[in-house]
Amino acid sequence: MRILITAGPTREAIDELRFISNRSSGKMGYALARKGRQMGCEVTLVSGPVSLEPPKGVDVVLVESADEMIEQTLKILGNGFDAIISCAAIADYKPVKREGKIRSGQDLTLELSPTRKLVREAKKMFPELFICAFKAEYGISEMELVRTARQWMKASGSGMVIANDVSEPIFGSDETKVIIVTPDGTEHAEGSKKIVASIIFDRLQNFL
Repeated sequence: MRILITAGPTREAIDELRFISNRSSGKMGYALARKGRQMGCEVTLVSGPVSLEPPKGVDVVLVESADEMIEQTLKILGNGFDAIISCAAIADYKPVKREGKIRSGQDLTLELSPTRKLVREAKKMFPELFICAFKAEYGISEMELVRTARQWMKASGSGMVIANDVSEPIFGSDETKVIIVTPDGTEHAEGSKKIVASIIFDRLQNFL
């Protein structure tokens, strides 16, 4: 089985020196890559900038921006994969980049434009591809989190959505708490990211 996994944050350039990003550590995606390899899958990991050791036996492609992650992922998927686990925290917005270095000491207004949605483009290009998407929300009820995950499942064509509330202290942590949402129901998974990765792969196997 061939699995592509995305992980980590992206960095969106403001100018030649500065960027905006998010707090994703990449630990969940890297845990998934290790678990997939342990299960005998052929795993490709497309990773944003993180401070983690590459998983052994996994093909790792390093990228920086949202555009780079999306373009590289779609290109690699063209080689034929059974599933993608879209775990990366791809930026939702990017600044209109300015050449050189913006001078300091004055007010600055950034113009932001929305980035593309990887899972939507992947499903459009590869209709038979199974997609496991991640959906992060902040400070909402469990009922609302599940409802949002189901909406994203339908809108993106995903077969499974891993939903979590990032108001919990999970960024950078070795622990996490998620709700696995499938067409058949929901399941809670909590513990180390290694354990949660195992649970996700166990459920993923039911669809492949």
